[in-house]
Amino acid sequence: MPDSDTKMLCRKAESYYYDFLGGEDCDPVPQFLAEHISSCRFCSEQLQRLKEALSQTEDSDPQQKQNRTDVNEMLQGHFAYISQAVTCNTVKPFMPALLDKTVRLAIPTPITVHIDNCTQCRQDLQKLRNAESISRRPQSEIATIYKIDKTAAQSAGLYAGFPIKVEVTKRKEPAKIIEFASAAKSRLYAVKLKPLLKIAVAAAAVILIASALFINTSTAGAVSLQQIYKAIERIKNVYIASFPPDQAEPFQQIWLSRALNIYMTKTGDQYVLNDIGGGITKTKNPVTGRAAEGLLTGQAAAGIEKMMSGSLGLMPFYSISQVPHDAKWTRITDKSIQAAAEGIEIYELKWTKKTYDSSGVFRKWRLFVDPQTNLLRKVEVYQQLTPDARYTLTAVRLIEYPDENEIRGILKEISF
Repeated sequence: MPDSDTKMLCRKAESYYYDFLGGEDCDPVPQFLAEHISSCRFCSEQLQRLKEALSQTEDSDPQQKQNRTDVNEMLQGHFAYISQAVTCNTVKPFMPALLDKTVRLAIPTPITVHIDNCTQCRQDLQKLRNAESISRRPQSEIATIYKIDKTAAQSAGLYAGFPIKVEVTKRKEPAKIIEFASAAKSRLYAVKLKPLLKIAVAAAAVILIASALFINTSTAGAVSLQQIYKAIERIKNVYIASFPPDQAEPFQQIWLSRALNIYMTKTGDQYVLNDIGGGITKTKNPVTGRAAEGLLTGQAAAGIEKMMSGSLGLMPFYSISQVPHDAKWTRITDKSIQAAAEGIEIYELKWTKKTYDSSGVFRKWRLFVDPQTNLLRKVEVYQQLTPDARYTLTAVRLIEYPDENEIRGILKEISF
């Protein structure tokens, strides 16, 4: 029968079962938990059940790919109106697609900024949600013009942080009415007749603008996710101490060195050193004097190598390309939070993590960033089980960047 320590490890391991299977959007599995899952009969049985459950939901992946395609097509249609006056009649044909819950836009577009600034269009969108017809409503006097302007990212307001400039004008026009069906048909016909060059330019605009705006940075002069991932690429060594909420002693410490090609953890009194170059794992408990050595192979080796080449466990995703398209990246301006972090900028990354039963867990990482280097100094990890629940702090991570001599000194002290 499992002892109390083993049961505690099993409980901790449960939240990492999906990550252990190696999905594309997985979090790094702590080394001590990866070793436990590999050797624990109970965890192995649970893992097998998870594999079976996931195999039954694999058909959902094509739908996710289709959703991304739909988003790209929608963006291409929206961005065809850059620097053009967008009126109510322009927006109406796009409204039904905006109600599709599987297709979400995380950035402002020429179409959505008109809706932001036009009361009648916002009301129309709500009426559509309520299944009411808007096809015969005359357009308002509001016209919006969406322009790319890098200097505008420094301004405040509704679109602060985005390199766009939105002009809102009022124009007197005849109360022309546009029918929904004919509008959609004529728009499709017009797209088919566009010159190839214009289509190529529109497609290129989508790619460029989406890469600049898709991660929603809401404050002027903010550090972007791209900048943080770029900074991580340059890191040679990192030390991460993970603490339970409101406790002073870390439950795990990690030393990772790309320069020395090693990954070492300390859990309790036990150290585990993974020599990636040599393909060897060493364990040692300085308190009891027990030590062991073995080969670094299989799932553990693959996971460590992936983490070493990616975000080093500092971010919830190995690379910027794996950040979900609907993730929200915002800067925290709350003075009570900022007061405890002088000279540090604070951001939050929110996303929904899929689970094997498709229920989803809502995740939030609060990142404390040095704006001079774009490097992380502290991370707070939160989760909520339902959209109505409050976020719960699950772990706090303090981060340092030692040099190679400091890493060697720690290895010498442990006699590795």
